[in-house]
Amino acid sequence: MSSSPGSISPKRGPKTPNKMNRSQLRAMEVRAAETVISHPTSVDAAAAAMHTGAAAAGSTAGSRKRLVTRTTVLTRERELAYIRADLHRMIITAGALLLFMIVLLFIVEN
Repeated sequence: MSSSPGSISPKRGPKTPNKMNRSQLRAMEVRAAETVISHPTSVDAAAAAMHTGAAAAGSTAGSRKRLVTRTTVLTRERELAYIRADLHRMIITAGALLLFMIVLLFIVEN
């Protein structure tokens, strides 16, 4: 096939996730440690039942090193609180940088 202006190229499928690096694993561990669920949900109960069944069946060296995907449940209010805190920090950082640039402008100008 030639690549003419009117030709349509085939779309690639969804990108498969790569193995996570150490910083991503550490960030996931920190998020998991900070997350507190006040009430168990049916999904959590099902996951606990599956985990208990797997532990009873015995674990091998390979299965102990596998990454376990944990689902976290945040309330809407808690999620919005995180967003507000992040925006607040970003505004403070932007203000400090703007102030620094203005001071630097006066210093360089003189």
